[in-house]
Amino acid sequence: LYTIPAGDTMEKFTSDFTDACSTWPPAVNAGLTFVEALIEPGDFSGKNADTEAKIICGWTDGTTFPTFTEDVAASLGATPA
Repeated sequence: LYTIPAGDTMEKFTSDFTDACSTWPPAVNAGLTFVEALIEPGDFSGKNADTEAKIICGWTDGTTFPTFTEDVAASLGATPA
């Protein structure tokens, strides 16, 4: 669960996170294949849909599924909630 950057709309954060995740240089440079950028607005009870989101940035090497969620989120100014 992450708090999106102050001043961002959920739509802008969703777009920015998807773009950054799907082209994340460390994953691309490692030869990984993009799997998904998942953004679900709101906390675990569905509240705070304008300021918090459950997010995942997933890639694969064909066997394992490393995630870059923390690094991508930090690069955009999002913080763990």
